Parts: sequence; structure tokens; C-alpha cells
Amino acid sequence: MTSSFSHGKVRMNLLGEGKVLDFDKMVARINELARKQKSDGLSEEETAERAKLRELYLANFRSNFRTQLNTIEVVDNDEHGQGNKGLKH
Repeated sequence: MTSSFSHGKVRMNLLGEGKVLDFDKMVARINELARKQKSDGLSEEETAERAKLRELYLANFRSNFRTQLNTIEVVDNDEHGQGNKGLKH
């Protein structure tokens, strides 16, 4: 099974600047800020940036997950006597 994440460009408005950020770079930046938080702490600007990046990451995850769920097709094999096999009503 492959990852459901889109590794394309993510459009974002970060701290008032219109930017297009590559998904992999966005994840790398989130991780960089997490490491910095543990070692030195973050400035207010970095905390706001981290919050925005997390928001974008989660929005992308939810969108891709929803798309993946929408492609699931339930197949019922009742005509072959195998429908609901193992399911209890």
C-alpha cells in the first residue's frame, strides 16, 4: 500500500507571505522546528509558523484520507452464497 500523502506543492500563506512550499520541505521544516523547540525553544514567530505548518499538514492528511475513503467500494457476493461471511447481525 502506498502513502496517501500528496507530495506536490502545498499553497500556503505563512505569516502574511504568499508562498508555495513543497510537501517534503514542509515536513522537514516542521521537524526542524520540533528539534529547535526541544533544544533552544521557539520565538513567537517560529511558534506561529509551526502552528500554520501543522494546520496545513493535517488539512492535507484529512483531504487525502477522505479521498482514499471515497474510493473504497463495498462488494457483496450474496449471489454466490458468500455475502456477509463471518459477520454477525
